[in-house]
Amino acid sequence: MVVELLIPELEDALTRMGIKYEVKLSPPIRFTLDFAHGRAQIYLKSFQNWQRIVGSNMAWAGVDEMDTINTDIAKKSFEKLMARVRVGKVNQIFVTTTPEGFKYTYKFFEKDAVNDDGSARTDRRIIRACTLDNPFVKTGYIQSLYQNYTPQQIQAYIHGQFVNFSSGTVYYCFDRILNNSFETIRSGEPLHIGCDFNIGKVAAVTHVIRLRYPVAVDEIIDCYDTPDLIRLIKDRYPRHTINIYPDASGAQRNTNAGQTDLQLLKQAGFNVIVNGTNPAVRDRVNAMNAGFLNAAGERRYRVNVARCPSYVEGLEQQGYDKNGAPAKSGDDRISHKLDAAGYAICKLMPIAGQGLAPVVAGKITQPMFR
Repeated sequence: MVVELLIPELEDALTRMGIKYEVKLSPPIRFTLDFAHGRAQIYLKSFQNWQRIVGSNMAWAGVDEMDTINTDIAKKSFEKLMARVRVGKVNQIFVTTTPEGFKYTYKFFEKDAVNDDGSARTDRRIIRACTLDNPFVKTGYIQSLYQNYTPQQIQAYIHGQFVNFSSGTVYYCFDRILNNSFETIRSGEPLHIGCDFNIGKVAAVTHVIRLRYPVAVDEIIDCYDTPDLIRLIKDRYPRHTINIYPDASGAQRNTNAGQTDLQLLKQAGFNVIVNGTNPAVRDRVNAMNAGFLNAAGERRYRVNVARCPSYVEGLEQQGYDKNGAPAKSGDDRISHKLDAAGYAICKLMPIAGQGLAPVVAGKITQPMFR
């Protein structure tokens, strides 16, 4: 690819810019550029051979189609590359790639692009170039893409979005931009917490009510057990009424001196809202998708993306297993937080035909969604 594609393009660009150069085609391939103030060298190498990056001293570097490379190799190569770009006044690395699912480009430039306090990191930036904005692309080409690509491929290859290619995503109506909210917990207001019980992996998603509808504003992941969850909730939300929507199987599970999970939640002073059995998985998924986007084009269920990064990751990545059910595994933390949120949403925003669920809401002010 270097010989057939990159070298001809680079030679054409240098010629058009009037930059004199020499090229060495035997590995490592090297361009030597002549400038009035001196010479510069550009090396063209395979990104997959990460061991060969060691020893180089670079002012800048570029990686093309990084998502076509195995994720583990891409991680090793990119980490080595960052360590070697260290000379000159403006050190930069750029990556150009077509999104190929949730690989290393997604992890570095989107998932890890947020600080612990929710603010954006200043050492990296992602730019999405939409094919529709390219004036050199013919209309017939775009039409051909729409005719031959799945909706997920259109989102990736035309709009530059990271999507799940392994299967259809369960929560396909969720959009991290369109469903985002900047709402946070207000002093003393009631909280609505969905929780899922799993030894060593208890998960919970906290909601507030804004204009009659829920907003996910916080998450709790990887608690050891129910008493651990109770302690964390009381420590984190000391002056709030807690309405908790648990996994109904907690009525049978004994985790502390013969007491069930639901009994422990009630003894903690929480308002426990649960039926005798869990809602059907299909109903839970439908309720959440209808909240994220209904047939009328309304996005009633919002998520504070910065405060719920693990929950958002699950919404974007969970696919279906070979039996057509939401994918799970014994060590799967993605499904736990999704199940937790689903127990709350089934009560707060039940699917059509079940009527409106009562909610505890504070004073309604001006819309806060942006």
